[in-house]
Amino acid sequence: MKHIIISLFISFLCEFHLFAQATIGPYEESRRIGIDNYNKGKYEYALKCFKSVIKIAPPDNDLSEWISKCKKAIQQKKEDKRDNEEKIKAREEAIRQLNHLLRRLSSSGNITDRYDSEIRHIQYDINNKWSRYISDKEKKNINRLLDGLISADAKLISHWIRKYHVLPLTWDNLEKISSQVNILL
Repeated sequence: MKHIIISLFISFLCEFHLFAQATIGPYEESRRIGIDNYNKGKYEYALKCFKSVIKIAPPDNDLSEWISKCKKAIQQKKEDKRDNEEKIKAREEAIRQLNHLLRRLSSSGNITDRYDSEIRHIQYDINNKWSRYISDKEKKNINRLLDGLISADAKLISHWIRKYHVLPLTWDNLEKISSQVNILL
């Protein structure tokens, strides 16, 4: 008898669970899909899911919190993308200026006050204007390279640039080239 009662009770619980699953409405389903998408980083789609059922949501819902979280995440994503674009632009500009300077130095082989001023300007930009986009190690390598150019013999610079294939300077070969600047000193 005891087994029969337990069996009936378990059967009742299973049927109740199946009934509850079958009666999940659009609010619960959209909310669940929205949370899943939010957790996957698909904030725009999650936001649409939450907004689509706001009118049919029960009074004690948490949709406004989820909508707010989605909007903040979308905004952060946009800011991160903009920061990354700025970083790429700044890094490209830094390398462009360095290459331009090195090309001119290789052809003239003459450090004049004009080049010295340009080198100081690039150093200033590296340490200030582009500082947040360039790692400390990269700054150190650039400054070592530029300091070497300022203190080296002008004829050696031209020879060094051609012999060691300094151009084109890239972020990948910067460390190697800046360590070779000691040859000039």
